Amino acid sequence: MPALSPVRKVMHITHRLLVFAAAMWYIVISMMATSAAVNVLHSADMNDISPAVETSPLIAGYVGTGTIRQSPLVVEQLGNSTTPRESGTLYLESSSSASFTPCQAMDQQSADIYADDFLRWIYTNMQNKTAYNFTGFNHVELVAPVVDCQFGESLIMARVHYLVRYKDEPERMLLLPTSLTIQDYFLTEQYERGTALVVMFTVLEDVASLKPITRYFAIALDYPYEHAPNFEVCQFFGGTDEGYWQLETIPRDSDEEPPKPILTARRVGFYIDKETTQVNMQRIHLDPKDDTIEDLSTWHWHGGSKTQDSWAWVHLIHLLFALDAMFHLSLLSFLVFRSFRHGQIWIGDAFASISSSLLYRGVYVVISNHLNGYWTLTEFCVALGSTVANLPPIHYYPEMVHADMLTIYLNLVGVISYVLRERVDPVFAIFCFELGFGSRAGLVGIFPALKTVLVNYANENYTLGFVDVDDFLATLSPMRLQTVHAVDSNFGPLLVAAFVSIYSTLLLIVVYLVGRKILRRYRPSPPEVRGGNSDKVSSRHRSSGRKGGAEPRKSDFEPQELMQFETATGAALQKRFGVISSYDNYTVVKGQRFTSVDAIYCNGFVIANGKFLVATEDLLALLVMKITRVRFTNIFIYSLVDVTGVSQTARLAYPHTISWADLARIGVSRLS
Repeated sequence: MPALSPVRKVMHITHRLLVFAAAMWYIVISMMATSAAVNVLHSADMNDISPAVETSPLIAGYVGTGTIRQSPLVVEQLGNSTTPRESGTLYLESSSSASFTPCQAMDQQSADIYADDFLRWIYTNMQNKTAYNFTGFNHVELVAPVVDCQFGESLIMARVHYLVRYKDEPERMLLLPTSLTIQDYFLTEQYERGTALVVMFTVLEDVASLKPITRYFAIALDYPYEHAPNFEVCQFFGGTDEGYWQLETIPRDSDEEPPKPILTARRVGFYIDKETTQVNMQRIHLDPKDDTIEDLSTWHWHGGSKTQDSWAWVHLIHLLFALDAMFHLSLLSFLVFRSFRHGQIWIGDAFASISSSLLYRGVYVVISNHLNGYWTLTEFCVALGSTVANLPPIHYYPEMVHADMLTIYLNLVGVISYVLRERVDPVFAIFCFELGFGSRAGLVGIFPALKTVLVNYANENYTLGFVDVDDFLATLSPMRLQTVHAVDSNFGPLLVAAFVSIYSTLLLIVVYLVGRKILRRYRPSPPEVRGGNSDKVSSRHRSSGRKGGAEPRKSDFEPQELMQFETATGAALQKRFGVISSYDNYTVVKGQRFTSVDAIYCNGFVIANGKFLVATEDLLALLVMKITRVRFTNIFIYSLVDVTGVSQTARLAYPHTISWADLARIGVSRLS
């Protein structure tokens, strides 16, 4: 082979180490996918979701730092009057502007929720229904509801601050910051579920007070599908690890009705077919804060995300891929060690075994996703669309999609390689995929049509979470339930949009291969330099008689006379393409042409103690056969003739054919 300068040798070894690292990265991705599949099969909840914060930025400024009676809210906006208003809600538009005119920027549906009539109606129902336990309601009267117009718009929640005064002490005023949310509820002991209006409020008289915040809870089961909310007072027992609030009702008459333990949460997400088989769901509840101003100005939504897939076992195929790659990397490490002990530094292509199996691996991944109903890919694409559309994030396990898409990507790279008849460097192929996968949200923006598909699907999926109601139910309440829903089954365009965006980096692969072909065409091949010790080979492989100096050689990809190794094993060296490093198929020593060491290893063969040529894919079966002393499968090997020659007839291997001593001396060397 051409003599390499010290710098070229270092670069060559460094590159092979990078290829080894790329193969290790492939194993890591496969193992991460395996771990994710096991977690999904166990329905493991992904807790500790980053809290989503809803802010009410204006109310704190209007409340001030002292008592509610002395606050700018009362002194400036109500004219220093504590007289209850028969109608009218105070809307805070900005830090310096407030009026009794509804928020100007709100859409009609949100405006209906924050309408004066509705807010007062909710207060009246809450007061009448909960006064049996919240006795403070018997001593106060409503002055006016207060709304922060910059809080945000939603059909499932509202934030209102009820300004009240004591009936017996008109100058003593309170603010009741109140949250209203439509949530799913579960009566676990009665196997009952439904929708409910959950109310939480605090009582604020003096912002500077150091007293701990006391919270009050009430729930109206089956609202907004009832004519009026039938509130029941609840005790609060905190949140569960699964993202639920634990409540227990306090009945009006404990002799007639026992307390009911209730789990409530906002449940959002989607599923295919059934909620119990394949679902991506978030359970979210409010996380109250102890600081008065923070509790007044912010809502912290916290909870857990659950990804369940009864068919996730199909992704365990990546465990087999990883184990196969680990075995071959262990074999390569042993070969490198043996080479080093013999005073040579040789590192084979660690991606060779992976490259040889990419075609069927890609097919297996496609089949596994078909069995899975394309749920994992759909989940990934919906999450990508939500990111691009700036919708609430969807929590999922990206590791399975990462492994699936990498395998299919490398499969396509291999096909392109064979079409263009050029080898693709594994490091470059992995880099291109990771570039596309890691920058997927940015790449989508390059293709407006694909971005439109993703955004439209994500918006439609988000809208499907709101339960449709008929005209009659719509008149009962302006609030709506958002819950887990079936995903739109027409997700074909969604998958195409995501795949095309991420796989657009295949263009880099094509440019790379075309550049290699152009370079090979216009740059002459370097001369072969003869050197080293000659090996005994048959005369038909000797050179044409040129003596001394360098002789020009043909390209490795130009038709040449087949070697014994090729005719015996059927390995067409000049047709070996795919995701694999560049190497010389042949090497010339003192005018003698041999199959190179890299060519032998990259075509899947090793040499056992200089006696037998064995396929690397048969080594594991051979080891098992020797351990069990049972020939459970046919393994064919080739005997070596005169050190470098290869027998043209394969022979069956039996447990005693190759000794343990021969297997302990596995290596690679050039062959005829």
